Amino acid sequence: MRVLFRVDGGPAIGWGHVSRCVALAADLVGRGAQVIWACRAEPGLSGLMDRPPEVSLPGQASFEPLPVSEIEPIVSAVGAIDWVVVDHYGAQQDYLDALRVGTGAKILLMDDHQIRPGADLRLAPMQPSARDALTGPEYLLMRDCFDPARSPQSMDRSGLLICFGGADHAHHTRSALEALVACEGRPTPITVIASDVLAERQGLDALIQTLGPDVERLAWIDGSEMASRFGVVACALVSSSVLAFEALAMGAPVVSVESVDNQRYHAQTLRRLGVPSVQESDEAVRLAVGGRAVSLPEGQIDAQGAGRVALRMLGQEERG
Repeated sequence: MRVLFRVDGGPAIGWGHVSRCVALAADLVGRGAQVIWACRAEPGLSGLMDRPPEVSLPGQASFEPLPVSEIEPIVSAVGAIDWVVVDHYGAQQDYLDALRVGTGAKILLMDDHQIRPGADLRLAPMQPSARDALTGPEYLLMRDCFDPARSPQSMDRSGLLICFGGADHAHHTRSALEALVACEGRPTPITVIASDVLAERQGLDALIQTLGPDVERLAWIDGSEMASRFGVVACALVSSSVLAFEALAMGAPVVSVESVDNQRYHAQTLRRLGVPSVQESDEAVRLAVGGRAVSLPEGQIDAQGAGRVALRMLGQEERG
């Protein structure tokens, strides 16, 4: 089976879409599939995918509508394929219709907050049950490094980890650090995951210096390192996104912040599970410092979603 992934990532939109596609791609490859990538050119992609995309598209990564005109060169470059995985908010009805005609393939469409027609299968783990949709947290795409069986957890947890993703246009990272400056009895050590681009945009490094030597900023860590850190930290202050579920899978107590519309369903699910999800980072800091972070029983959130999705794709392929 040949599977094409159409996904973008970069400082403007973050890396979460690429990360979850990588999780699904790895599982598909393990089951014998061939994976092909079509992405807008971005230097950071090869670090996540371990290779440059086979089809490098012009333009900057954004959530704007995808042009139908890009489909013909993609099809010419990749040849016959069986599935197209589309993880892009800009994939509108005209694009999906043209993609189906151009490739003759089945389409798996990832929907976080949208409900879009035009796909053979929708992946919407945070949404209510619907026809031809994979719903429920068990379908969340997490890399296998977040499987607790692969990454041991510590019984002696300490410190605070802050990560609001690769974009953080709402400046929650800076707001959280400002709240910590004025906070007595803050946890230590504090690790901030924020790219150099994000740090410059928000003026983080000067602020971190005022917090003292027990605060560090890491520009980037891979999934395995993130899993290891979630496995030992006393509190993860993260966006209401897959990041929160990765932390929960590793046993970390979590406080999350909902900052953009595409996190709405994630935040609702977190609150339903009893995990704090608020809209202001200073409130999140108060909850974290006040010991209000919540962890879940081992196994309630696992990292098996990619395998479940891959099996559904393979099953549909056999029936089709």
